[in-house]
Amino acid sequence: MNTLQKPPVNDFSLFISKINYTYDIKKKNEILINNVSRLEKNIISLESTINDLQLKINEYSKKSREIDKLNESNKILNNSLVNIKSKHLKITDQYKIEIKKLNIYIKNNIILKNIEKNEKISKLETDNLKLKNKLKNNHIILTKTRIKTNSQNDEIILQKKEIIALNKKIQKKNIFIKTHKKQLNKINLQNDEIILQKKEIIALNKKIQKKNIFIKTHKKQLNKINLQNDEIILQKKEILALNKKIQKKNICIETHKKQLNKINLQKEKIINGKLISTPKKEYITKKEFNMVNVTYSKIIKCIIKNKNKNISTKTNYRSILVDIWKSMSSKKILKTTKFNFKPTNEDGDKGFCWCKDINMSFQNKDSKGTLKEILNMVNVNNLTIDLSIKLKTGIIVHFKI
Repeated sequence: MNTLQKPPVNDFSLFISKINYTYDIKKKNEILINNVSRLEKNIISLESTINDLQLKINEYSKKSREIDKLNESNKILNNSLVNIKSKHLKITDQYKIEIKKLNIYIKNNIILKNIEKNEKISKLETDNLKLKNKLKNNHIILTKTRIKTNSQNDEIILQKKEIIALNKKIQKKNIFIKTHKKQLNKINLQNDEIILQKKEIIALNKKIQKKNIFIKTHKKQLNKINLQNDEIILQKKEILALNKKIQKKNICIETHKKQLNKINLQKEKIINGKLISTPKKEYITKKEFNMVNVTYSKIIKCIIKNKNKNISTKTNYRSILVDIWKSMSSKKILKTTKFNFKPTNEDGDKGFCWCKDINMSFQNKDSKGTLKEILNMVNVNNLTIDLSIKLKTGIIVHFKI
């Protein structure tokens, strides 16, 4: 009979540890799968928001094009308004000059015609008086001659002929007076035409006033359009800010994806008969490190060296910075620092702290500002840094110079 051989104790314990390890790996993989699914959902939502923002950007670009077109039309309108104003001013000046000339011409004509009239009327009156006197004298002479002699009949006939000729002259003068009256009527008609022209000029002035009102309303509309342009510029600025935020979020997503890939790349070791998996340490670049949000973060590990000499191994931002300052002279610190310093003890005044190690007071900054100063001092002194930071999200970041 073949009996079953029991496995040795060490092999059995290894077998059990492997089973436990595979069970733990399954659990971890399930957790990672859930996290990845959540991240994918977040990425999908971010992509949808990005698409919405791109649509909005396209709409704003269309609006900006329409606004450019409106600005061009406004420029054309402004130029046309300027031309209309210049033409209007020229026309009004010409009308004013012509009206002045017409008024002067009318006044002079009226004065001259009145003078001529008066002279002609006075001449006619004097001629009529002379003729009347002659007629009276002739009648008296005729009566005397009739009584005296009949021989003077021939002279009377001649005198009658003269009277007839004089009557004809009087008729001609009356006809002249009638024609003069007609000319006066024509002058009156011309005066009426001038009055009508004045009325037309008044109507033109009213039209010009209406055009001026239209120009003012158009200017108000232009001011409104300018205000709309300002609002669109602000919207463009907001869009640019949103684009920057989107870029930052995309960078965060990429870094998160890289970190997930790094989690999958794990080292496996057997310690005391147990398989232990530890993630590989991968360092991020300077650009990626500048994008990391350090607020509410904790330093896990920090080693700063000057060749083989340790400068600091502390895990507090301020204490690390003070260790670096200790290795420098006060002159060099003041030349290269981005902090505010005072040589006197100003402890508690406006955020200043007194440091005995450097015999100066410095103004406190947050974790971001102190980390920038640490990196600045590392670069100034040609030091090396190996830094591991645990962020607020629980992700561990590794960086070195």
